[in-house]
Amino acid sequence: MRSGPSFIGLSAVAFVVVTCAAAESRHPAEVEAAIEAQRKYCLEEGGTALEFEQEPVRKVDLTGDGRPDYIVSFRDAK
Repeated sequence: MRSGPSFIGLSAVAFVVVTCAAAESRHPAEVEAAIEAQRKYCLEEGGTALEFEQEPVRKVDLTGDGRPDYIVSFRDAK
């Protein structure tokens, strides 16, 4: 993946927080969509794959409403 100006701007958006009340699979659809959008961007910029050194998704209750919230970090994306 290139590290040109457009990637630097996108990498500034390092975290995506998603609240989901839907039934869980591996990750909710909103989380999978965020990862897929990054994967598509990498391919468009000449990359061959999107890989993570660590699991990019954390599941926590940030709002205290008893429902899981998800944090997606692209910090370790390659």
